[in-house]
Amino acid sequence: MKINYQVISIIFAVVLCDQYVKTLVINSLMLQINDFYRINDFFNIVLVYNFGISFGLFGKYQLNQYIFVLFSLLIILTLSCYYYFHRQHYCVNNFIFVSFIIGGAIGNILDRLIYGAVIDFLDLHFKNYHYPAFNLADSAIILGAFGILFLEFFARKNKKSKAHWLLIWLLLITHLRCGIKCIR
Repeated sequence: MKINYQVISIIFAVVLCDQYVKTLVINSLMLQINDFYRINDFFNIVLVYNFGISFGLFGKYQLNQYIFVLFSLLIILTLSCYYYFHRQHYCVNNFIFVSFIIGGAIGNILDRLIYGAVIDFLDLHFKNYHYPAFNLADSAIILGAFGILFLEFFARKNKKSKAHWLLIWLLLITHLRCGIKCIR
């Protein structure tokens, strides 16, 4: 099936890009934890070890990283099974966006297994107000989730309600934080 090759290719590309850029940040910039490399007035490269879920939520509790790995694997399995068993109802774009989510989740799983935490390095800010640091895997997950929501609410011809949008909303909620924090 053609979609399978596209899905696997996108997942592999997301994981490869994410891990490659993280390796560059760790090895080439020689940053210490919470150091930063200034790019311009609103963007820095930082090195943050995220022991929690997205944007450091639950990081202060020092939970076992394998709990987060298992939770991520559960999300991957749920999305994969849902889209596999309902594939006749969706267009190629749905599978592309799901591939971004799965690729991002795998990238963060690899970080937890290799480093014991997720490596975050992108720091967007305005003056002293910083959005929580994130990485390419997080960006892929958000892109995939918003893409699926867009397709579900605006691009689908059949407007029947589907239960999986709740899973996508939960995914977004765990990756977005309402406030902006000041860290410097």
